[in-house]
Amino acid sequence: MRLAHASNAGISEQTVRLPGGRVRMSLFWWTVIYSLTTYFTQAAFYGDSRAYTGSILDFTRGQPYQFWQDNAFWEFGHLLWRPLGWLTYKIVHPLTSRLLAPEPRVNIAIGLFGLSWVAGLASVLFLRLILRRIGIRPWAANLSTLAFLFSQGFLNFSQTGVPYIPGLCLILVSIYMLIASTDVSPNQLPNTHSSIEDAPKTNIQPDMWRISLIAGGAFAGAVCLWCLYALATPAIALTPLIFAGGTVRNRIRLGVQTCIIAGLITIGAYVAVVAHLHLFRLQDLLTWISTASHGVDHIRGVSRAVFGFARSFVNMGRDGLLYKRFLLHDPYNPVSFVQLFRLSLGKFLLFYSAVLCVLAMLFRNQDRKLLWGLAATAVPALGFGVYWQGGDMERYLAIYPFAFIALAVSLGSRRTSPRLKSFLILVVGFAVTTNCVALSNLRLERQKRVELDRIALLPSHFKHGSRVVLLHHELELGSDPLHSSAEEYALPTYPLLIPGTTGVLTWRQDFAAMALEAWKEGADVWISNRLLDDRPAARLSWVEGEDRRVSWTDIHTFFSALKGDASVGGSEGFELVSPAASNQLFLQSVLSGKANDAVAMREDSDFSK
Repeated sequence: MRLAHASNAGISEQTVRLPGGRVRMSLFWWTVIYSLTTYFTQAAFYGDSRAYTGSILDFTRGQPYQFWQDNAFWEFGHLLWRPLGWLTYKIVHPLTSRLLAPEPRVNIAIGLFGLSWVAGLASVLFLRLILRRIGIRPWAANLSTLAFLFSQGFLNFSQTGVPYIPGLCLILVSIYMLIASTDVSPNQLPNTHSSIEDAPKTNIQPDMWRISLIAGGAFAGAVCLWCLYALATPAIALTPLIFAGGTVRNRIRLGVQTCIIAGLITIGAYVAVVAHLHLFRLQDLLTWISTASHGVDHIRGVSRAVFGFARSFVNMGRDGLLYKRFLLHDPYNPVSFVQLFRLSLGKFLLFYSAVLCVLAMLFRNQDRKLLWGLAATAVPALGFGVYWQGGDMERYLAIYPFAFIALAVSLGSRRTSPRLKSFLILVVGFAVTTNCVALSNLRLERQKRVELDRIALLPSHFKHGSRVVLLHHELELGSDPLHSSAEEYALPTYPLLIPGTTGVLTWRQDFAAMALEAWKEGADVWISNRLLDDRPAARLSWVEGEDRRVSWTDIHTFFSALKGDASVGGSEGFELVSPAASNQLFLQSVLSGKANDAVAMREDSDFSK
């Protein structure tokens, strides 16, 4: 097969069309590379892996749930992920329970993590096949595939129990089917100096409905795994127009037809679930949809999206924290421009320099269709990132297929300046090294050991209903349901608040209700001693001003008004909050709406040490 971009890559058909044996050998080596990579690395961020595992476990046990509950089995945002995880659990449980672990939680996690790992492998192989089909030079195709494998968003989430990589895999399947739907006869080879407009046009295979059905079904599956993959609709619609041969009318028809089929299948799936949940009132339907936001209402902005986009490809460490403290002029942990540039801005600028190089090379090489296709794919994802949670690296996965195709085309083109190629190769090498080190087992296990040493200060066994109150992201133990011990997973943590969510408005009342209920059951309430500091430590993820509805003074003043029974571990340890009558009276006043007066009366009281 020979498609439009092969001419710009300057490759003859004989070079692109590897013998079947060499293709299989190439895929075999990519399987080995992927396996070794995931063996020596692990995820640093597990997303909602624990929540999905718990939801499936509750469903398996027959525990009732309501559609408006957070983390319900049938969720609007990830419609089919939990059902797919439950089905996988039912299939693999008889084997994994005998060979690995009998605990249902672990077996459910094995199924979810296994789905992501297999989907990650398939994604790598399909991307390599796509690059081969469009005629990219083998070395450029391999380098782009390597960059894809080691991109932070892909390498991290392919080792978790979240649906992002399975959905991405289905998008790549859809793109591959659309690209593979055309062929060129041997006597129609273009010369190596032709442009995309001069590439031979051949008829799309007559069975377009079959191709559309397979590609549309795969894309619909991606959307049902994560609704935001609907942002990849322009990529699916434009794939035949950019990469396929045939008349413009047939190529447009194939793309539109595929999107329509995907839309009908997706709507059918959602209608079936809505009927199953009996959501026949508009208010119930809107409530169900709104639960997919998980209460996030103040996490948005251009600066967050700009940094999040770079973070999706290259690990930035704690650079995001430095950027927020610099932009928001954090009074507790200020960051100057000199500090920002010295510590992290170089990495940020390097990434966007590479992005500009790729765009410039596509423009100079007259790959205008691919350039416009990349823009049509990126704009919806970037726009949504500006509107909602743009700092999350998964937000931009929908751009990945066209982004790495564009990288491969830029590297493989004869018209690209050798200096620019060398720069891109250096950036890819830098990104691969950075991400590999950041996600290495050695580094992350060392971080986990620090957290284990900290929770060792707590009682080995908690009373039923006890809670350990922490700041958001203060401890990540237990977020990995597959590799966490039973003790780590069972640690009764209570995140005090998450900036940017609706919980910021009621964190005092929520804590008061939790503590009073725990004491009523005879349980304990422990709080992190970091909550008692008069200023947040620089190592914490707190940024003053990130959510103007809450300040560190509010937190410090509130917890300083409580009396404690015992303290362990010093400033890095924990405090046992006393269930004394004075504390209960104070928290009851919080629930009754008189918290400000109560805090004002007790703000000078000492917290017993």
